[in-house]
Amino acid sequence: RSEQRKQAEGLIDFEDLLELTVQMFTENAEARATFQAQYRAFTVDEYQDVNLLQQTLLDLWLGDRDDLCVVGDDDQSIYSFTGAGPEHLLAVPARFPEALVVRLEENYRSTPEVLALANRLVPRLGGAKKTLRPTLPDGPDPVVRPYPSPEDEGAAVVAVIRALNGPLEEVAILARTNARLADFEELLH
Repeated sequence: RSEQRKQAEGLIDFEDLLELTVQMFTENAEARATFQAQYRAFTVDEYQDVNLLQQTLLDLWLGDRDDLCVVGDDDQSIYSFTGAGPEHLLAVPARFPEALVVRLEENYRSTPEVLALANRLVPRLGGAKKTLRPTLPDGPDPVVRPYPSPEDEGAAVVAVIRALNGPLEEVAILARTNARLADFEELLH
C-alpha cells in the first residue's frame, strides 16, 4: 500500500532516492564521472549498518579508486531490518588489501567485569577477532538472567529497583533500542 500511495501521489522516500541515484550513476557515465571528479575520498561511519543499496551507491561513487575510510564495529550491527549487516565492513581487508586496519579495543565505558563477559561472548558471534581492554577500575559482576517472558523480565527489573531503596533519580535502565524502553516506562509508571 505504501508503494502504491507513493506512486499515486508522486512521492519518494529515502530508499527510493538511493535507488534513483544508483540508477542515474549506472545509466549516465557523464554524471558518474562528474561526481567522481568532484568527490575524491569518502568516510563512512557506522559501516556495519550499510545495506546492499547503500554499498552499491558507495561503489559507484568510488569507481576504481580506494580513497575510503570506514569506521564500524561488526558486533554492533542493529539495522538488519533494512537489509544491513556487518559483511561489508568485514570484507574491507579483502577488498582493499592495502587498507590500514586500526582496531580500537581499549574501552573507556565498561568495567573489567563487563568486558570479561563480552570477551567470552563476542567470539561466538563469528565476526572480527578482538579483545576489549578496560581502562576503568573493577566493578560489580554483571548479572545475566533469562526470563520466560517480557512480563517476567519487567517484574524482575521493578523488584530490583524497589530493593535498591534509593533515590529513583540515580536509577537507569539501559536498552539496545528506544522501543524496548517503552515497556519499562509502562511498568514504572
